[in-house]
Amino acid sequence: MIEEDFLGGTCLNRGCIPSKTLLKHAEVIESIEKAKSWGIETGDLVLSFDKMRKRKDDVIEKLRGGIAFLLKQGKIDVYNGRGTAVTKHRIEIEKQDGSESIETKELIIATGSSPAIPPIPGLKDIQFDTSDTIFDIPDIPASVVIIGGGVIGLELACIFQSLQSKVTLIEAAPSIIPQEDEEASKLLERELKKKGIHIAKKTTVTEVTESEGVKAVHASDDKGETHIFTAERLLVCVGRRPSVSAVSQLDLQLDGLFLSR
Repeated sequence: MIEEDFLGGTCLNRGCIPSKTLLKHAEVIESIEKAKSWGIETGDLVLSFDKMRKRKDDVIEKLRGGIAFLLKQGKIDVYNGRGTAVTKHRIEIEKQDGSESIETKELIIATGSSPAIPPIPGLKDIQFDTSDTIFDIPDIPASVVIIGGGVIGLELACIFQSLQSKVTLIEAAPSIIPQEDEEASKLLERELKKKGIHIAKKTTVTEVTESEGVKAVHASDDKGETHIFTAERLLVCVGRRPSVSAVSQLDLQLDGLFLSR
């Protein structure tokens, strides 16, 4: 096994595990808030984002250690470095202390994915976050605009709403989580609005700007009306794309049936 970064890939380090850990925080915060109506008073709620991040990091570190242990128990060789498939049977590994070449009979490509960055005018000129970077921000933002109403965007919307951030979600499709059942989408939208999350559907982002640390997202809806959404943080969640640079020299072709929906 060849790993350039941390064991566990996207899910453990930048995806499912950190998001679900923070969603548990959100669940606890909501329970505390609801407890007031049940006659359980806890005083003013104090949120320590440093401690939340530390718990998230501790969970990730523990699971990384578990994976390393299982690999060792299975007598699986792990190379820490960047692997590049020169041929289907030869891999070049760039490590901190030099390079190494190994031969293999079979090759499994499991290089993960990276956030898709849409070609929005002005986006590359400002600071913005993706699901790869948002879990390591230093403070709870007062406000967040999220571009993309898929599962990643919705998870993060719920997390930041529970942290008392003002959240705006922008989705170009007629519904949030557009790949899912229509009734499920409607139910989820109602619940999110109850939480105070503002949802702008059928809305296309046309430009983003930044002035004095405030991001401005310019958009137009299906009626041709223009809108400007401002926030302290801008989060882009429009999906992920496969990372295939490690095998780009192989000129691989799709083999079999591919379903886009």
